[in-house]
Amino acid sequence: MVKFFSRIWGFLVHLVKHDFWRKLIALAFALLLYSVIIQEDGMREVRLPRVPIELLLPDNLVYTGAPKTVSVSFMCDKRANVDFTNLKGQAEVQLDKFTSNVPYQLMLTEENFSFPGRVRDVKISPEILSLDLERVISQRKALNARFDSLSKMSDNYSIGEVDFVPAEVVITGPEETVKNIDVIETMPIPLDRNISENFDYNVRLNLPEHVSASPARVIARVGVVRNYSDRVFRNLPLKFMYGSDMKSFLRPGGEMPLVEVIVSGLAGKVRDLSPNAVQPYIDLSNIREGGKYNLHINCMISGGDSDLTVRSVNPVELRGISLVPAGTAPGKTADGKQKK
Repeated sequence: MVKFFSRIWGFLVHLVKHDFWRKLIALAFALLLYSVIIQEDGMREVRLPRVPIELLLPDNLVYTGAPKTVSVSFMCDKRANVDFTNLKGQAEVQLDKFTSNVPYQLMLTEENFSFPGRVRDVKISPEILSLDLERVISQRKALNARFDSLSKMSDNYSIGEVDFVPAEVVITGPEETVKNIDVIETMPIPLDRNISENFDYNVRLNLPEHVSASPARVIARVGVVRNYSDRVFRNLPLKFMYGSDMKSFLRPGGEMPLVEVIVSGLAGKVRDLSPNAVQPYIDLSNIREGGKYNLHINCMISGGDSDLTVRSVNPVELRGISLVPAGTAPGKTADGKQKK
């Protein structure tokens, strides 16, 4: 029995020693293959189709295009409870590699991403981002006021000159954008029907995308002017004014002409003025007896609005008008006789 086991042992020793190094290498490869198979069996593939890329730019360059995203795929441990959905990338733009009017080529690698767990076989698509970059410049620009709606103001007033404090601002942004700007407009300045005097308004500036201004707000000093207009009132009847102490009233002995009056004033008030408020009249308070007179025609506007004035009256005078006591029949003289 001992001899039998001795022969078995000798055979095993011979088996090991014969072509030892080749067998050792084969064993090593077998162990490596086993390790890979075991490792592959514990991995899963992750594909992220839209991973955002944050561009790290020097102060004097700007990117004005759409936000960049890339597709990223990789292998990770199945057993790892890791959420990759918030994965983001960062990539730095080198100023010394920038050339004006030439797209900047930015190479991405695995190092541009901060993976929350251990990964391998990282694939990025596209690996190179083409970026349209521009230099950042600053220029002084004049200002222009914009209003929300001029129609909100009363017809009596309108906007005049607008001054700004400061008169100009310094804007900073992409070179082409800044060079193509003539003036910077404000955000809309609110108006309403109660505005009748000059006013100041602290207003923000309406800036294009990627453009900043210093200062970002200015004081707009808005001038408000009055709108004046004329209006013609035709075929107005004459009225007569008498003194309160007169014992008997006089009246014209014949038909009186209709009068035309031109009224001037604030546009809205002139437009809304009723013809009944325009009252041409002849003052008879200083005439005590009948006879022929040259009578001056005046005009008043009822309500006494100081923003309305009578510009002209036509006719302005009636010449040779016969005045008779109020009780005298038409066509007769003051003593009751028929006119010849």
